[in-house]
Amino acid sequence: MPKKEAKSQESLYDRAETAKNLGLSGGIEELEKLIELSQNDDSPAIRMRAAEAAAHILSRLRIGPDRELLSSGRRRQLLDQFRGVDPLSNPGLFPFLACLDLPRCLPRILVGLRDPRYDVRLTAILGLRRFCCSWSRSGDRTAEAKVVAVLSDPRIRPDVLASVSELVSACGWQSSRPALVKLCAREDQAGYAAEAALEILDGLALESGIHGVWRSTGLDAGEVSQNPRPIAWWLWNDEGGMRMEAGSKPVFFRGKLSGPTELQMVVGRTKSTEEIRRLWLSQNDDDHSTAVLQIDERTYFQAEADAPLRIVEAFVALRSRPKTICEKMAAFMIPVLEEAGADGTLAIAQLERLRGQPLVAVGRIQALIDGASKAKPNWFFHLGESFLEAGDVKKGHAALRKYLKVAAQKAPNRGAAEALLERS
Repeated sequence: MPKKEAKSQESLYDRAETAKNLGLSGGIEELEKLIELSQNDDSPAIRMRAAEAAAHILSRLRIGPDRELLSSGRRRQLLDQFRGVDPLSNPGLFPFLACLDLPRCLPRILVGLRDPRYDVRLTAILGLRRFCCSWSRSGDRTAEAKVVAVLSDPRIRPDVLASVSELVSACGWQSSRPALVKLCAREDQAGYAAEAALEILDGLALESGIHGVWRSTGLDAGEVSQNPRPIAWWLWNDEGGMRMEAGSKPVFFRGKLSGPTELQMVVGRTKSTEEIRRLWLSQNDDDHSTAVLQIDERTYFQAEADAPLRIVEAFVALRSRPKTICEKMAAFMIPVLEEAGADGTLAIAQLERLRGQPLVAVGRIQALIDGASKAKPNWFFHLGESFLEAGDVKKGHAALRKYLKVAAQKAPNRGAAEALLERS
C-alpha cells in the first residue's frame, strides 16, 4: 500500500474511532459536531459512524431531567435537517431518528419498513425497536397503534411482518393480539413469528410474573452511556414492595395490582397509581431475551441470584440508617434472604444486628457453623462481631481468634479482627 494511501486509511480509522468515543461520552456540544460530520463528511463510513454516535448521545437525552437539555424545537430542527438523507447512504439515520424521540420521527421510520431494499428495511426495524422500547414511549397509545397497524398492512413484506411481530411482543403490546392471530394462518416466517409473539404476550400478561427481585443497571432501554445512573433494585411480593437506589435509603410501599400493568401504591400516607410497562428484551444485545419491567423511568431486568445480598451490602454502606428503616428492611428482606444459602444467612445476621438484635444474629451464624461439614473462616469473624455487639467479650474474642487461626494471611477481615481484639 502506498504511504499516502496508508496515511489516508489510518486517518479514516482514527476519525471513526474519535466519532465512536464522542458518542459514548459526549454531550450537546459533541452532538452538534457529530451531526455536522454525519451530513457533510466525504467518507460514507464516517457519516455512518457519526450518525450512530449522535444517536448514542441522544439516547441519553430521552428521559428524566436530561431530556430538557435538548429542546423540542431543536429536535424538530434536527428532524428537518435529516429529511433528505437516503438511509441506504447512511444506515445510521434510523437509530438517530429513534433517539431524537419525537412523535414525528415514527412515520419516517415506518416508511423505511416498506422500502424495496432489504438493508434499508433491516435498519428501519432496528431503529423502530430503539424508538419503541425506551421508557419515553411508555403509555404512548398512538405510537403503539401505528406500529401494530403495520401487521395488517398488505404492502409489508414477510421479513418485516416477522420482525414487527417480534417487536410488538417485546414491547408487551397486548393490543396486537388480533393482528397476530390473523398472521398465524400464514405458512411463512411471519406466521411462525406471530405464534412465538403470542406466547411471549401470554407470559407478560401474568400478574405473578411481576413477583421477585429486579435490578436496573441505570440505563434506559436502548441507551448507551459510560456513566449510567446509579443501579437500583425493585422488589415485589404479595405483602408489598421495596425500591432502592444505590447510595439512597430504601422506599417501602404497600399496594395491589390492578391487572398486570398497573400498581395501586401506598407510600406512607401517599396513594398513587404507577404504570408498570412489561417488556421482553435482551440485556446485553445477545439472543437471550427475558422479562423486563419499566417503572418510574427505570428499566429493570430480572436480578441475578445474589441480588438480595447486593441489596443488603448497599444498605449497610449507607451513612445514615434510622432504626425504623432498619426494622422495615429486616422485615422485608429476611424472607427473601432465607432462600440465599449461607451468604443469605450472613446477610440476615447483618440486618439483625442493624436493628439491635445481635443475639439473634449470633444464633443464626452459630447454627450455620454447626450445620456445616467445614465452616468458612469469615463465618467466625461475623460471629465474633455479633458476640461483641451483644456484650459477650469472652465469646467474641474466642470467635475472632478462631478466625485469625483459620483465615489466610491476606484475608480481607484479618486487620479488622485484630483491631477488634485490641479495642475490646
